[in-house]
Amino acid sequence: MKLNLALELYSIRNETAKDFFGSLEKVAALGFTGVEFAGYGDIKAEDMKAKLDSLNLFTTSVHHGINDLRNDLDAIIAYNKVLGNNNIVCAWSPFENWEQVQAQTEELNQMADKLAANGMKLYYHNHAHEFVKFEQDGGRYAYDVMMEKLGDKVGVQFDIYWLYRAGVDAIEYLDMYKDRIALTHIKDGDETTGLPAGTGKVEIKKIVEHAQKLGVEWFILEDETVGDQFGAVKTGIDNIFAL
Repeated sequence: MKLNLALELYSIRNETAKDFFGSLEKVAALGFTGVEFAGYGDIKAEDMKAKLDSLNLFTTSVHHGINDLRNDLDAIIAYNKVLGNNNIVCAWSPFENWEQVQAQTEELNQMADKLAANGMKLYYHNHAHEFVKFEQDGGRYAYDVMMEKLGDKVGVQFDIYWLYRAGVDAIEYLDMYKDRIALTHIKDGDETTGLPAGTGKVEIKKIVEHAQKLGVEWFILEDETVGDQFGAVKTGIDNIFAL
């Protein structure tokens, strides 16, 4: 399977904590052409950009939880301007009750406006917990209600494993949001545990091929292995390219 494939650096968090630049070298050697950041290892943006350029690695996007976006948005914008990255992803936010979701929807709306003013776009990355239904939403998933309120100013970054865990149809959701998707997470697993890509129950080939037809530009491999993280990532990229 041919596709633009990046690595979510959370996948090798134990390794980047020990040697960030050495880990990037290994990522490039495995065949990835891009990376998605989940932290910057206290490395200056200029130094990070120089290292990425030396390895011909493109920054597809960065992940930040909603608290980071609340507290450090100016710094995130400044860092990513140096990286040349315009895609800022809200990696996680709570969906504990209806009032909370309404409040953070408005926050995300304001963040999206600020990012747009800086030539950047906000994306939202799903897990499974957003697919909850509150009485006030008339039986609809809170995820869909939130994304409808945010509109096109907020892009969609689907994680296909978490769609599987949520019990929704990935193909259906790709079609529903086809005009808002530029980034898609490839992840695998079963009903309880994340697994290296190609070793779980997610129909990766079918879903990715459909996403490609819809024009999705970047696919981002993510793995949540605790042990041999580079081993799991290598298994994943080998399986994806073999599809």
